[in-house]
Amino acid sequence: MTDQSRKLSLVRIRNDAAETKSVFFGFEEYADTLAGLIVNPENQTPLVIGVYGPWGSGKTTLMKAIQGRLDGPKATEFGDKINGADQGARNCKTVWFQAWKYDKENEILAGLLDAIFQTMSQDDFFSQAKGQIEKLAKGINKLKILGFVSKLASGVDISEFFKELDYKKQLGFYDVFDRFLKDLIYTYLSWRMKVTPSDKPDDKKGALVIFIDDLDRCPQPRIVKVLETIKLFMDHKGCVFVIGAAQDIIIKALADNYKDDANRFMEKIVQVTFNLPKLSEQAFYPYLEKLVGDQEEIKSNLNLIIPAMGGNPRQLKRFINNLNLRHGLMRSSGITINLGPVLHWGILEHAFPEFTDFIKERPNNLFVIKEHLETIAQELGDRKFWKAEEDRLDKLKIGPSLKSYILNESLVKIIDILKIDPTEFTKLITFSDIVESEVSGAETPKEQLRVGSRNKTMVEILPGRFKFGEKPKNDQNWQDDEIKAPYWIDLYLVTNARYKAFIEAGGYETEKWWKKHGGWEWREKQGIIRPKHWDDERFNQSNHPVVGVSWFEAAAFCAWLSEASKDAYEYHLPNERQWERAARGTDGREYPWEGDFDPNRCNTEESGKGGTTRVDIYEDGKSPEGCYDMAGNVWEWTSDFFDKYKVSYVIKGGSWNSTAEYARCANRGNYNPDNRSSDVGFRCARTPK
Repeated sequence: MTDQSRKLSLVRIRNDAAETKSVFFGFEEYADTLAGLIVNPENQTPLVIGVYGPWGSGKTTLMKAIQGRLDGPKATEFGDKINGADQGARNCKTVWFQAWKYDKENEILAGLLDAIFQTMSQDDFFSQAKGQIEKLAKGINKLKILGFVSKLASGVDISEFFKELDYKKQLGFYDVFDRFLKDLIYTYLSWRMKVTPSDKPDDKKGALVIFIDDLDRCPQPRIVKVLETIKLFMDHKGCVFVIGAAQDIIIKALADNYKDDANRFMEKIVQVTFNLPKLSEQAFYPYLEKLVGDQEEIKSNLNLIIPAMGGNPRQLKRFINNLNLRHGLMRSSGITINLGPVLHWGILEHAFPEFTDFIKERPNNLFVIKEHLETIAQELGDRKFWKAEEDRLDKLKIGPSLKSYILNESLVKIIDILKIDPTEFTKLITFSDIVESEVSGAETPKEQLRVGSRNKTMVEILPGRFKFGEKPKNDQNWQDDEIKAPYWIDLYLVTNARYKAFIEAGGYETEKWWKKHGGWEWREKQGIIRPKHWDDERFNQSNHPVVGVSWFEAAAFCAWLSEASKDAYEYHLPNERQWERAARGTDGREYPWEGDFDPNRCNTEESGKGGTTRVDIYEDGKSPEGCYDMAGNVWEWTSDFFDKYKVSYVIKGGSWNSTAEYARCANRGNYNPDNRSSDVGFRCARTPK
């Protein structure tokens, strides 16, 4: 495409600011009730209300709705009778304060006072009540106060005055200034001077309502300073604070300073707690319809989008923005994929991130799953195949890596309607990495499905004869070998996550797990305290195989596992025959699957991965017994010596940096027991004790 013929792809993006119309969320009743609580003259002040909810749940929208009711005509619509009292609602003046805008803790008090004075100034209070304010100041014989008031009356930014003082001096100044501030607030709310020193503010007639929004956006030390600043106002009659925040973040910030007294601290400050309910689907629909406008393909999938967003308006908005951006980038790149598949994949990324990570590492797994789903659906005669029992899936030889996904009704529902061919899907995944669907820090209804959490992690191999070793040119000369006793073997290579438990259990400090195999002296002499590549980001993902482990380390892990498992089995490295029987079954196949070598079924040099892959992704490359990665990914230690000299041990299976020839089931490699290469790992076997 030439520059002259290139056309812009128009992308629709929604502003991420909080919604100002609470009606979209069904917040009308909440706003009416909380505003009614504030204007009720029977409710004494000072008063602090906590509006709690997770990020993006609509706290700002609700608080703005409350402020609108206090500022606007509706503030007087709560009736002449409140709780049966024949008196009207009290008059309220509102202040909006965003503490996260202030960089330093010692600016918070100044910023809060400045926000209050700005509100007074907007009401033209300082010019109309200048004489009264000066009389208030003269009642306090402090030069600092007089200088402050002169600046206040002249309209100077008061925060600049406070910046001249360090925090301790600010607090000292505030102690003197506090009396003036109380009188100032009294005068502002009543528009008259105090007649006598005993004349107290009448909070039945008026209140100053200070909204503190997004407190949880502040760094933790600043959160504490804001709350401590609010405490300074706790003896100010006529003051109401409305705090919007995620409660767990606030408590965590306080815990660093107040330890076990964090909850007690909040209980002393906050008198009313309102936990913002999760938005119902009914409340979400009108908002989403407004948001998407004429994008019918999005509208037709509301039943999938809304549950995935977990009732969070901001997540919903960002999801649609990312969706439109991703689709726009694809159109600009000449990739013509309908919005539907892009939308469905985006929902999967948002609600099932572990699953989409699994698919991204090997995209063909999506289509393997789809084939299984179709087979199950045909067998059951309907599409509710996710309710099938696990035994049925076992009969179809569906591995545990996919079984947990197929049994998940919500996940399968979206996979089933995702219509896309493999070529288009590969392109879509490329743009998935450019535009992230996941919202950092958001609370979403993710369902994590992890290797190691599944019930079946080993498979039993029964006694019997099988084809072992290299296939001779004349098949008739290929003698069967025999497995004489049953054993179990890992379906997956030992992962970094699994090996971490050994390290944390003192695996490198406990001699008894090494002594049997003679590895303790080697470990002590070499100063080995972890696998060689443990801190290498190329190899240390939790669901990738542990590498850089010597034969000694693998054997010590098995000894530890025998003790830690507390069962009737002894865990050990498989011998060569046990490994090969699990890899090729009984029929002597060359690779774990039937037929010729296929680089798409394993991780070898031909696959082009350039490093290890997670241990559960090659579903169509597993062995007849259901074992994964028995061709490629990493070489695997066995318990057998390579030859009569008993210097090195047999390794099997090939690796990510070896070719197909070495990945054959019959191939024999060898490493010395102290080898700690980035291409060697292991799996465990077990037999009855």
